[in-house]
Amino acid sequence: MQAMALVTAMAAVVLGFLSLPAGASPLKLEKKMLAYIRSQDFKENSRDHRCTAPDRYRVILIDNFEYPLRLTPEVTTTHGELLVKLLKSGRTDIRVTILNTTLARGLARTLQMLSRGGCADAVVSSIPGSNYTYSQMQAMLAKDSPFNPDTRLAHRHTLNALMQQIAFKGFPSVKWATRAKEAGINLIKLREDARKLAFISALGKFSIPVLLPYGNPDTLHRGEEKAFNPMTLADNALVFTGLDRTGGRMPGYPYSPLSDGDATAEYTMKECPHPTDNSMAVLDINEDGWFDFAYPRPLSAAGEPESGFPCRTRGRLRGTSLIPPQKVKDLLPPW
Repeated sequence: MQAMALVTAMAAVVLGFLSLPAGASPLKLEKKMLAYIRSQDFKENSRDHRCTAPDRYRVILIDNFEYPLRLTPEVTTTHGELLVKLLKSGRTDIRVTILNTTLARGLARTLQMLSRGGCADAVVSSIPGSNYTYSQMQAMLAKDSPFNPDTRLAHRHTLNALMQQIAFKGFPSVKWATRAKEAGINLIKLREDARKLAFISALGKFSIPVLLPYGNPDTLHRGEEKAFNPMTLADNALVFTGLDRTGGRMPGYPYSPLSDGDATAEYTMKECPHPTDNSMAVLDINEDGWFDFAYPRPLSAAGEPESGFPCRTRGRLRGTSLIPPQKVKDLLPPW
C-alpha cells in the first residue's frame, strides 16, 4: 500500500462558464461596477436576485482552474476542479458557473451579470485571501485606537467604512498611505481587497451570500502572524475557519471571532474498487460516501489490474479551501 500523503488544498451538476467580452479590460470592468454600485440604477435594482428555478440552484464558483494539484499518483486535478467535485458530491440540484479569474474580477463579473437580469443563489471561492497582521491593521487606524484581539470587534464598522472609502475614493491622505506602507502594507493589494469588500457588500443587496475560507497558515510578517482577514468585515461574507479531524482548531491557521464559524478542513481520502467495472478504482476525497474520481485500478506485479483489493486510505486532504463548497451545500438544502 502506498504511504499516506498529505495534500493541502490551496483548497448532477451542470457546468457553465462566464467570460469577459472580447477586448474587455478586467480593471475597467471593476471600475465600471464600482460606479454602478453608487448609481441610481443599482439602488432601484437592489432586490432579491436569487434564482427561482423549482429544482436547481445556481452557484458562481470563482477559482483557479489552471494550477495542477496532485491528489494521488493516479489523480491530478486543478484547485477549481477539486471544488467542483466537492460541490457535485451527493447533489444533483446545483448548477455551477465557473469563473477562472481573481476574486475581485470574479465578483465584478458576477455583479455585471446580475445587473443585466441574471440570478444566482450563492458565490463560492477558495482563492487565498490577503490577511494582515494586527500591527498593519493598527497602522490603518488612528494612533489612539489600538487594534488587538480584544478590540477587533469594536473596530469592525470603522474599518468597513475605511475600506469602502479606499474602494470608491482612494486612500484618505498621503500621510495615511505613507504610514500604511511603512507598516509593510502592499497598497495595491489593499486597494484590491477594498474593492472585493465593496463587491461582496453589493451582492448582499441582491440577497446573494459569498462563502470564503478564512485562510491557511501564511508566512510571518516581521515576526507577526497574519491573523486578520478583511473580508470578514462584510455582513454578506460567510468566512469560515478550519477544524481538524478531531474537531479542534488547526494549529497555525488564522482565526478571529469575526469569522462565521468553524468547519472541518481535513479529510482522509478513501480508494475502493469500482462497483461495476473491475478494471477501475474510485476515490472519495471528503469522507461523504460519494466517489469523486474514477481511474484504472493499480496493476499487480504481473501487470494485471489488482483484483479483490479492499477499500484503503490514499492520503489526507487538508486546507480551508475545502470548507466553502461544503458549507454552501448546507446553505442550499436539497430539493
